[in-house]
Amino acid sequence: MKTFLRSIVVSAVFATPLLAAEPRLVFEDDFSRNEVGNAWHSPIGSFRIEEGALRGAEDPKDGHGAVTQTYLDFADLILEFRFQFQGSKSFNVVIDDRYYRGAHAGHLCRVSVSKSQILLRDDKTGFMENANFKLLRDKAKRAPTLTKLADKQKQIPVKLESGKWYRLKVSMIGETLSVALDGNTLGTLKTPGIGHLTKTDFGFTVVGDGLLIDDVRAWLPASTGETLIYGPSRATKELLTARMSTATGTPTLEVIHREPLGLAAGPVAYHPEHRVIYAVDSRPKAKGGGRGYVIKLNDDGAVAEKVPFETAHGYSYLGLDRSRRFLLGGSYSEGHSDVFALGDQGIPGKVVSNRFEGRDKAHAILTTPDNRFAYVPYVKDQNALHQYRFNKKTGELTPHPKGMITPPNGIGPRHVAFHPTRPYVFFSNEQGLGASSFRLEKDGSLTFVESAAVQDGPPQAGQTASDIALTRGGNYLFTGLRGGKPGQPNAICRYKVGGDGSLEFLGMTEADTIPWCLQLTPDERHLLVSATKAGTLTAYEVGDDGGLSKAASIPWDKQIYDMIVLSTTEH
Repeated sequence: MKTFLRSIVVSAVFATPLLAAEPRLVFEDDFSRNEVGNAWHSPIGSFRIEEGALRGAEDPKDGHGAVTQTYLDFADLILEFRFQFQGSKSFNVVIDDRYYRGAHAGHLCRVSVSKSQILLRDDKTGFMENANFKLLRDKAKRAPTLTKLADKQKQIPVKLESGKWYRLKVSMIGETLSVALDGNTLGTLKTPGIGHLTKTDFGFTVVGDGLLIDDVRAWLPASTGETLIYGPSRATKELLTARMSTATGTPTLEVIHREPLGLAAGPVAYHPEHRVIYAVDSRPKAKGGGRGYVIKLNDDGAVAEKVPFETAHGYSYLGLDRSRRFLLGGSYSEGHSDVFALGDQGIPGKVVSNRFEGRDKAHAILTTPDNRFAYVPYVKDQNALHQYRFNKKTGELTPHPKGMITPPNGIGPRHVAFHPTRPYVFFSNEQGLGASSFRLEKDGSLTFVESAAVQDGPPQAGQTASDIALTRGGNYLFTGLRGGKPGQPNAICRYKVGGDGSLEFLGMTEADTIPWCLQLTPDERHLLVSATKAGTLTAYEVGDDGGLSKAASIPWDKQIYDMIVLSTTEH
């Protein structure tokens, strides 16, 4: 952060020093059921449950190994599972970014296991990189290409047997891929492709007839670096950068830079490939809005350049589609939902799709994990949820055949979160103050499951819900409660998420006045909350049971309604 112009160090600590953090479990499956279930997507070959394990088998007609994947967004991950060869010749543990276009099928890295060898491989900058992928299929160019790519893989000899269970541990941390068999570390490979920041899934490719997989578990490793928090202040028309460090075991926060913007930016979004922040004025054009900045970041996270661009409307919500090719904006004041095409450098171009439903107070827009659908909730004096199909090639939004749905009275869905591995969608409830759960049907429509209230009876005048945050494993959900009048509580509401999409209200944790934006740190050790009236940034330690304890808090600015949270390896 040496290029930052000024540093304001204000740190207040509330928690006792922490012990070295253990990796946090975000996924587990012991296959103790009869059906494979929704957590696994198997487009090729066959997978079934057999004696409490997952059995995969290749279909020779496919000309490809049997494939199964689970969707989970991560940068670093520790993956462990047991396996047993039956009729299978080999299998791959494959890590993808299914929207990355620079490598065949979005393949990033893999661990290939046969009875005689374990192979670690960089696919992104190595064997699956588009140009290399083509060269390797040219007989005349294959040999020199393999020589060129020698440092993109590591071969480890082993002796494995059919019918015997083994435990494999695969760790991806930064640019290093390592593997351990039955507790013994066998080798590592360090290469840039492994450090790809937007991994979207892990899975298995089974070659041959018969491999058993069991006891799959995945953890997020504890962060060893720092966290950067970017928040635009409508009060001072600046972009603030704060730094969070856990180097001493006790979290500390400090504001380290203020970047003049000259506009009252509200929402922000971040593009990880181009390393840019989008910040736009939430006011309509008639009131001075309709403009924004693409803020380019240096390698150290400092602001390098601000590129202005015009917006079609004033937005209260910004997001990227899953392919990161389109910028989506929801206009609260004008009611429009717009989709911008992004250029090669991430600069927004023309609006490729606009939806206006004849009403204002559109509060969010986000695409589903498969990038095929999107939902726009309308709140305040309305209780509407519009459903759309999303064309991931063109960015076009078209009304879903089932159209708008009207949630039960007193809900008022506001902000949205998608379960990572199960077909459920969650909203913070602006009218009812709690959270609501919907089932995501195969046709992309939503079916109401339930609403979890946080108090008896309707909210008092001035009480409203705010943001929503869901843990990576989909186990715990947090929403903000804003008390707009003296004596009304300001809090973070906590919920446990059931496997059937149910929500169990766990209680409230006190927050500063008007907790507006909620963001989990990349390692999910802390929940960061921006309080717009108090003008504070607070870090809460997240317990394994979904509990929250205040760890650190600092003043920054009032009217910071949104944040971007990055680890120091992500910008």
